[in-house]
Parts: sequence; structure tokens; C-alpha cells
Amino acid sequence: GGVAVFDALFLLSFPLSILSVLGAIKGQFFIGPLLVRASVWRIPLLGVWSSSSIFFDTNYFAILCAVALCVFITKPHKTVLDWLICVCDVAGIVTAYSRAAFLALFCAFCVYVVVRLRKSWAFLLLIPTALLVLTLIGTAFAPEVSVFLQVDRGMTGRKSLWEFARERILERPWCGWGIGAIMGGTFPYQAGWLSSHNSFLDMFVHAGIPVGLAYIVLFVHSLWKLLVFSYGDTRPQRLWLLA
Repeated sequence: GGVAVFDALFLLSFPLSILSVLGAIKGQFFIGPLLVRASVWRIPLLGVWSSSSIFFDTNYFAILCAVALCVFITKPHKTVLDWLICVCDVAGIVTAYSRAAFLALFCAFCVYVVVRLRKSWAFLLLIPTALLVLTLIGTAFAPEVSVFLQVDRGMTGRKSLWEFARERILERPWCGWGIGAIMGGTFPYQAGWLSSHNSFLDMFVHAGIPVGLAYIVLFVHSLWKLLVFSYGDTRPQRLWLLA
């Protein structure tokens, strides 16, 4: 049953990716009642519009294409149609220009290699993955990192959100502002809490530093247990799902 669901997602990604490529070339347009979305800015170097197909959020569309690629890789026998869908999915990820999806694919690949190779040294791949994630979060706390990575060129507002979150954490470091009870002044011009686009920072803001650290420990411990449990598993669908 689970394999059938992933196969259906793989086929569904085909027309969606084609629409994304068309949106990147010609801009936003309607196809019947559906709106194929495109940005008002062009992707650097490529010179085409960023398009999320019929999805409102580029991240959702790009992750769908990423999952479809994972399904393609795990197929034991690949047809010409499978290869065509794979090419379209890659084009869909590129035209979506979702850096969150780029990072997710990199992390998924590292996890897949770690549990598939069944080599102790493969766990070293998790180190650069963790460092990359921590570096991105660190742009809110270290201006030097922000300048080096040139995040001002495009983080879709995350840098400002993370800086605001940092300020709110420092104002109430121990108990936080309360989960779901932050009204007024959390962010300028906001009636309530606006997510920082980072669930870890959100937890620190809501519940304080002690609970935020406990949340990170629980997350890392759960992921580690899952990695150990799946270590050496040869079922490709399960491995990609884990990643």
C-alpha cells in the first residue's frame, strides 16, 4: 500500500513539473481554473521566473519533486517514462528555486548514505549537515556569518525574523512568552506572534531556553534512535522515508 502511494506521487509530479517549467518560461498564467504561479523576479544565472506550479508555496512543490526523485532512485526497473519524469522533477526543483528543498535533498542524501553503507565512518557525513544547519541559524546571532554568506541577497525575510526572535528570547530567557499567548509587541506591527520560520527558535521564544534545549535534545535523541534502528536496512523506500 505504501509503495503504491509513492508511485502515485511520482506520476503526479510529472504534469506539475511541466507546469512549473512553463511558468518559469512564460510567467504566471491560468490553465482552466488553475493558476500556475510565477514570481516577479528571475532566478540568478538562469534568467527565468521562479515558479511553484499550481502550489502557493514553492517549498511544498519542490519537496514533492524531491520525494518523486527519491521514488525514481528506488525503482528497480526504470522505463523511458520514468527517466522523463525524473528530468522534469529536476527541472521543477530548479525552477521552484527553493533553497529549503536544496538543503533538504542534501540532508536526505547524507542520511541515506549513512544507513545504507553500514559503515561507521559514514556517520561523519552527519557532521557537515549539522554544521550547515547551525550556520544558517547562526546568521541571526553572528553578523559576521551573515555577511560571509551574503544572506541579505535572499533569505526571504528569515534573517529579520530570526533577529526578532533572538531579541524576544533575550527579553524572557527562562520561561518565554507563553505558547500561543503572545499578544502585542512580539514583532513590530504584529498583533501576535509571527513564526520565525524555524520551529526551534519558536520553541525558545514560546517556552524559554530550558524548554527549548530540552526540545532539541528530544529531537536529536529521537533521530539518533531512528538512525540506529534503521542502520543497515536494505529496503530503499524505508530509507528514503527516514531521510
